[in-house]
Amino acid sequence: MGVIGPFVTGYIYLGAGTRVLFAMGRSGYVPSSMKALHEKYSIPYWSLVVFAIMGSIVTYISSPLPTIYGLITDSVVAGYIAFSVNPVVMGVLWRGGTIKNRWTPVIAPLAFIASSLIVFWSGWPLVPYAVLLLAAGSIIFGVIYKVKEDFVKSLWYIGYIAFLTLMTYIGSVGALNLINFYAASAIVAAASLVFYFLGVRSGATAKGSR
Repeated sequence: MGVIGPFVTGYIYLGAGTRVLFAMGRSGYVPSSMKALHEKYSIPYWSLVVFAIMGSIVTYISSPLPTIYGLITDSVVAGYIAFSVNPVVMGVLWRGGTIKNRWTPVIAPLAFIASSLIVFWSGWPLVPYAVLLLAAGSIIFGVIYKVKEDFVKSLWYIGYIAFLTLMTYIGSVGALNLINFYAASAIVAAASLVFYFLGVRSGATAKGSR
């Protein structure tokens, strides 16, 4: 299990990271070669190769350092926060008519609430560390690629992250423990539903929605 567990985790993150590079290539944030698909297997092979090499280098360099495991944990939580926008994207696409599944208006907000609770339950100080990682990455890419468009539409997400950080700090899994676990979880779930609808309304394809 000491070999299989890390292998499965690495395999999953290899697939996820490859798709992130692929999406960044399509958005123009990294070289266009990252979006190239294999003719037979339809996978972004350059993204796969680059991510595998970079991951191997980082692992080799940092594996003797115990602190790398803390960084990995923070990165996982940062991934939870980043992936929480997927249900919002589903809602936006449904409103724009791209997704036809009639259960999307139910599944998407429930998935967003679940994502929010996972982040909240990760506890303090993992959440603020994860937020710092996301902020650093956003600033770096924003400066390099001069991202200015649709900043206003991202304000809901900035507020959402700030809210989760605050709840983690004052909740039962945080530094102050001012609110018990069940009440804090209920507050996070209710507020997440509000942020979900704000995010969907801010979506780029919301115009002309049903």
